[in-house]
Amino acid sequence: MYKQTTGVALVIGLFSLLLAQPAAAGGWTVVTLDELPVAIRSGEPVEISFQVQQHGVRPLTLGAGEVILTAQQQGSDQTIQIMAQPTGRPGHYSAEFVLPASGVWKWEIKPGFFPPAPMPDLTVEPAKTQLAPRMPASGEWGWWRQMAFQIMSQLRLPADSSSATTTGADLATDPVSYGKALFVAKGCATCHLHTSALVPLSTGVGPELSNYQVIPEYVTAWLRDPKAIKPQTQMPTLALQEPEIEALVAFLSAGQR
Repeated sequence: MYKQTTGVALVIGLFSLLLAQPAAAGGWTVVTLDELPVAIRSGEPVEISFQVQQHGVRPLTLGAGEVILTAQQQGSDQTIQIMAQPTGRPGHYSAEFVLPASGVWKWEIKPGFFPPAPMPDLTVEPAKTQLAPRMPASGEWGWWRQMAFQIMSQLRLPADSSSATTTGADLATDPVSYGKALFVAKGCATCHLHTSALVPLSTGVGPELSNYQVIPEYVTAWLRDPKAIKPQTQMPTLALQEPEIEALVAFLSAGQR
């Protein structure tokens, strides 16, 4: 009886220690994509790079194989898992992956023992496939048909634009949707609550932005360089591109309507 009780206590203790590891290590991280992938086709490689920062301010250095990217196709059990690799810059990682089927894919990045960071859904378009015409055997057609086949096979048909991805176009023409995706992809949702862009882990360390009264000029300057406006701020400079800043301002402004 004593041995059984001791064994149970040991298992509970080890389990509690495992659960406590993320908290002991700092509790949470912010994952910031360098660039949100938008034009994706099945079977084609997608390259991403991102920064992981503990509490959003300190680069988190992890070894090869410790940062895992997981993607699952919506409505199926098809899943891929990729190990991101350190790029040599503190807290910075990159990965290349291929999504094998079209549709909507949900994905996340898990840095070590820390909770995973969900990313915006990826809409994957069907692959562009053009099957080469088969040259008929000499006995199948007459010589004139074979010659016609050879001539026609040399012609270059215009690229099929009807199946081009709509994801990139949608985001380009709808800055609010693009800004919403960036709010998650850049890690804003980890620190700021916004009811239109909820994530499982939102620390709330920053102000809630659901109904934030946006002054576009101020928010633009803030996103460009927070410390230039408030030197003591804990918000990191995200190195945003101007179109990304414009989209984030549009998304935050939409909550006022």
